[in-house]
Amino acid sequence: MPFTPFHFGPALLFGLLFLSYLDLPTMIVASIAVDIEPAIAVIFGLSYPWYGWFHTIGGSIVAVAIVVIVMYSGRKATARIVRVFRFEEQTSFKKILAASLLGVCFHLLIDAPLHALPSQDMVSVALTPIGLATYGFSTSSFVAGLVLYQHKLRNRSSY
Repeated sequence: MPFTPFHFGPALLFGLLFLSYLDLPTMIVASIAVDIEPAIAVIFGLSYPWYGWFHTIGGSIVAVAIVVIVMYSGRKATARIVRVFRFEEQTSFKKILAASLLGVCFHLLIDAPLHALPSQDMVSVALTPIGLATYGFSTSSFVAGLVLYQHKLRNRSSY
């Protein structure tokens, strides 16, 4: 998906739904980490496809490993960030690993139908049935994630 912000929706929704089993900050970081490669290409004006090496099985395994190392080593800093959003989340290596795997897999699953289309023009892809369904899912997931976030804030004892 050429617009990385669309990956926030599913990451937020599923990260909150399974907050007991996943590290939410890791889920969000992992869901966008794969797009750092094409972002660098866009920033520096390189001729590079939306999907590069990190969108492959080998690249995604490396992306998971990098996210796990970064998020596990920075877990104290992310705990402070999580408190800003009024969550007192307990994290562990297992939760970080699970969130990394799931976040990268969600990214690839959401991107796969879009990358299968012959056009690399963002507007053309967005207006296809596959593009509309993918962006619609991502946007509705974001809205549902915000609603769930508000619900969890009101009912803090439920997680």
